[in-house]
Amino acid sequence: MLLAHAGNRIDAEDRAEPRFPIAQVDIVTAVIARTLGDLRPSAVVSAAANGADLIVLAEAQRLRIATHVVLPLPADEFLETSVAAKNPMWVEHYRRVLDTATTSPGSTVDTLDLASDPDWYLIANAFILERARAVAFDGEAIIAMTVRPTEGETPPSAADEFARLASELGLTVLTLDPRPGRTQVLRVA
Repeated sequence: MLLAHAGNRIDAEDRAEPRFPIAQVDIVTAVIARTLGDLRPSAVVSAAANGADLIVLAEAQRLRIATHVVLPLPADEFLETSVAAKNPMWVEHYRRVLDTATTSPGSTVDTLDLASDPDWYLIANAFILERARAVAFDGEAIIAMTVRPTEGETPPSAADEFARLASELGLTVLTLDPRPGRTQVLRVA
């Protein structure tokens, strides 16, 4: 079984309705670690934005699970737009994850240059699912995992769109809601 992932970034300090508060990082990390340990996928495919993406990739690497990182923009540009903007602590996580994916056997980093499209992050979601199908062993099941609120997002987030696309492809979607009081439960769609 292979795991394809997309999830929410850490909330901006001024976000009125919490989606992924920084205070939830430790508990989300623990649940992701347990989930990956239980599932033991052959590989994980994800982008590397701050928050859910970097947590999932780092935990997979800690468990010595192959990681296939999809960067929708050149590495430095993605770092500025999707990693460092919220909190500089994510920069070191990003660099470590990319270094490990670049040097570990069976792992890869795919760098795209989608900056000319205003919906580059949505295009990247489709590429994550394509990449998952490309690296999956013949006949291997692919499970999509999202870290996002299970309801109430208006407009839908990119992670919501990833879940919708994965469902349309017939994949099982596991969702971890990172909001306080909801993080312990994985929902299967």
